[in-house]
Amino acid sequence: MKPRTVVLVLAAVVVAAAGCSDDSSEPTSAPSAQPAPTPTGTPLDFDLPEDDRETYPEWDRASREEAVTAGDAVMRAFVRPDQTAETSVIEAEWWETLAPLLTSEAQDAYFYVDPAEVPATAVTGPAALVEPESGTTAFLATVQVPTDVGTYDVLLARTGGEAPWLAERISPPESLSAPPSEPPSTTAPA
Repeated sequence: MKPRTVVLVLAAVVVAAAGCSDDSSEPTSAPSAQPAPTPTGTPLDFDLPEDDRETYPEWDRASREEAVTAGDAVMRAFVRPDQTAETSVIEAEWWETLAPLLTSEAQDAYFYVDPAEVPATAVTGPAALVEPESGTTAFLATVQVPTDVGTYDVLLARTGGEAPWLAERISPPESLSAPPSEPPSTTAPA
């Protein structure tokens, strides 16, 4: 054998022997990267670059007032507009006003609503926050808004402390969503 071949064969044997060690306590590969830090505390209380960290919202007086203002704005945009203009103009203006006040999921849900089918034509009083019965959340709020056909519930959501309140759902008064009651029976009991 040529000397160069012998050196290559010996190098291959040494490498193979190192990989076949009987001592299982020695690692056979390079150590892996450090494990990721485990989040603790609030969902945002772990290592993120400061510019990527969204402030955790507070459920304080300012948040409550912002929710009431947002709920009122949503209903003022949602109520049926004046029906004297051309229908396509009404629909386009209605959607341009309403869409920015909705979450993306709500935009998908309300895109096909015909504003002429919205029974309310006016907001008739001040909006009011519905305080949660148990616990609080800084991410969801329900605001009740009186209209000429009854009180609507506007479910609002936000993604962080600096994020705006956006409508997730606009629920009509129960009187409009309840099935019609059956007329009383005219037959006498037997």
